[in-house]
Amino acid sequence: MSRCYAGGGKKNWGSCVYTYPPSAPSELSYKTTSFELHVGTQMRAAFPAVKGSQPMTWTVSPSLPAGLTLDDYYGTLMGTPKSEASSGKYIVSVSNAIGSASFTITVTVLPALERKVSFDLEYPETFLSLKTGEHAYTFPTTSTDGLFFTCQPYLPRSLVLNERTGVISGPARQYMDLTQFTITATNLETQKASEFIIWIEVYEESAEESALDVADGGGGSLSFLLVLFIGVCAVLAFILYKKYQDRHKSSFAMLPDTPMDLEMEASPFRIDNDSEY
Repeated sequence: MSRCYAGGGKKNWGSCVYTYPPSAPSELSYKTTSFELHVGTQMRAAFPAVKGSQPMTWTVSPSLPAGLTLDDYYGTLMGTPKSEASSGKYIVSVSNAIGSASFTITVTVLPALERKVSFDLEYPETFLSLKTGEHAYTFPTTSTDGLFFTCQPYLPRSLVLNERTGVISGPARQYMDLTQFTITATNLETQKASEFIIWIEVYEESAEESALDVADGGGGSLSFLLVLFIGVCAVLAFILYKKYQDRHKSSFAMLPDTPMDLEMEASPFRIDNDSEY
């Protein structure tokens, strides 16, 4: 096997193995350099763009305002500000075994938005009960467009709130006690918002419920396959029987000239003569 070398990582192509040497982080950036936030309003998560070899470690200096965090593995800025903070500069740094890079952002935390209900926000239910493995899908109705949706606290892992449509979807994978979540829809132009409180729980089904699910619905496909299998076997048995009957038909037929006191047995072409003939 031949070997070819070119920079940054490792790729296989045909019989040639390309091996790339590790590289230091470079060209670090976020879509914006300035974040203007409000107390109590969840910020839109900001994802970085960077080149370089993994793994990378992320840090920020000085510490972000209360309620905001920097993910130390992905470099995502997120959270909900808890208190006002004047405009300040923060240096986000990323590093690996080869080198590092940095990017400066500005964060300002303004007073809380006026929570006047200027539009309707409703979900079909205020209580959502899911069993582990069940998929959730619920969407809101609103009286306006151009909204940005957030949730406090964050939804459990695997459940997702679409920030543009407000749809809550995804599989419920982990047990969770009944928990209150506040869905906030903010009009990005007027900066006015409406809230909706929804309660969500994720429970684990018992063995009895699991057995009932199989009997009622989960085993439907299995029952159909079983019936289909039996039907196919019956058809094949009938075909084989007809072929056997046609092949040995002459074995059970009395010849026209056979005397009446002769008897035929099941064995092919064997005639017993019980009379003197």
